[in-house]
Amino acid sequence: MKMLYAIAIMFLLVSLCSARTVRKAYPECGENEWLDDCGTQKPCEAKCNEEPPEEEDPICRSRGCLLPPACVCKDGFYRDTVIGDCVREEECDQHEIIHV
Repeated sequence: MKMLYAIAIMFLLVSLCSARTVRKAYPECGENEWLDDCGTQKPCEAKCNEEPPEEEDPICRSRGCLLPPACVCKDGFYRDTVIGDCVREEECDQHEIIHV
């Protein structure tokens, strides 16, 4: 009987640890972002002060899950590489880098 309890407790602990690991795999996305389950759009999102990515890039056109889940800027928003947020194009140059 003790063996059954030990197995049940072990199973419960493994289940709890597995659930936490799965939850951590999906990031919480911020404002103006969406969760790309396959992560393939992350390298293709528009970034402030950078040339837009090529739409014909094979990874941008991929439909397979090649990368881990990632938050991607919604259409019409750009990744501000200084603060990391998704902002409108006109907001791209509004953040200043302060060197200490």
